[in-house]
Amino acid sequence: AKEQVRSGRIVPEYTTDLSVADRFSREHYLIIVRAKVKYLTRGSVSESGWVMPKNTPVDPVGIIDRTYGNAENIGQANASK
Repeated sequence: AKEQVRSGRIVPEYTTDLSVADRFSREHYLIIVRAKVKYLTRGSVSESGWVMPKNTPVDPVGIIDRTYGNAENIGQANASK
């Protein structure tokens, strides 16, 4: 789980906390997925974070455009930098 908190993280982190999703998705896309609990590993406790292997089967539930009409700022996608 520590692999997601360093620069150039290996696995993305997911959250179950709507306020965390709100903060980190600003100027990005918020992707909502459903995954089986057996694939989840606890990530950042302060961010209600979870990590899962890249090959985890997920069920996409929704995509919310939070870019406000601007190009997505992918240079800041890693909050651990």
